Amino acid sequence: MNLILQLKNWDILRCAMLTTIVVAGSLKSDTAKAAIETFTGSIMPSKTDYHKSLLVEQFDPALGTLQSVTITATGTGQLDQFYKNRSPQSPGSVTISQTLDMIVTMPMPTSPSLDLKQTETHTYSRLPVYDESLQSFAGSSSGLQPYFFTPEAETVLSTDFSQFIGSGLATFLVTATSSGNASHLNGFFWAGFSTKAGLDLSVTYDYIPLQTMIAVPEPSTWAWLAGGFAVASLFISINQHRLKSE
Repeated sequence: MNLILQLKNWDILRCAMLTTIVVAGSLKSDTAKAAIETFTGSIMPSKTDYHKSLLVEQFDPALGTLQSVTITATGTGQLDQFYKNRSPQSPGSVTISQTLDMIVTMPMPTSPSLDLKQTETHTYSRLPVYDESLQSFAGSSSGLQPYFFTPEAETVLSTDFSQFIGSGLATFLVTATSSGNASHLNGFFWAGFSTKAGLDLSVTYDYIPLQTMIAVPEPSTWAWLAGGFAVASLFISINQHRLKSE
């Protein structure tokens, strides 16, 4: 009789322990949540064409296990278009097309580059005859129109983190080039463009912190565990009373 009672009680306890293991396993997977750390770098707008290096802090491996790297590049700067009708007799129109292309090369040559490109094509119509202004692009027959450089590109890397892990700096190469042309109808025009380009770079490290490898139950989890043992104890007590009555 006692052996049967012990076996039945052990079965109930085994179920409770199994429930505890399942809950604890679920707890571990829930608490191993990712964390993020973001570093930024910038290149101030300057005249193109140029090749510059941009340095961003690497991920410290002591923090945990790196899962992915998100790189976001935002262009900054300005495209200026200027013109002047120099004809003393004929009003006219001028069209200016201008392109700024910025390429961000990753620290690893195997990763794809980010390409930020913007083209501005505009026609300035019915410009009056030469106003005889001594300033190159001032007066009623002249104009200067700015356009802001604001493209954005992003990539997410899930492998090949070697250049991003360490205690130093990850190096990005930034290349900015510009081109353009002008055409006009009637009149006699001076036309041109100038370009300034810069970059804001954000590097976000998504990682699993080391401390989350050890699960710490939340209050609700403790309640589940306590409830499981309470139910097991209740079944044992009922079983004992039932067997004694027999």
